[in-house]
Amino acid sequence: MFRQRLCARPGCGAPGTAVLTFQYSTRTVWVLDSGDDEPSAIDLCARHADKTSPPRGWTAHDRRASASPGMTTSVAS
Repeated sequence: MFRQRLCARPGCGAPGTAVLTFQYSTRTVWVLDSGDDEPSAIDLCARHADKTSPPRGWTAHDRRASASPGMTTSVAS
């Protein structure tokens, strides 16, 4: 049975269209198109994926097909 994945933000409930993954060792966050089930990925709807920003001192890469080409965000510590 297929179960639709929903946004993980509390109170949202919109369909998940992107996933958030991260790697502590490199202080990197990626926003990716939904795809294979990745146990450590966090499902987000388009609205919350668009508003995602990395913690201070981390770098974010938006790798979704709908993202601006080469979009990378880095927040200074």
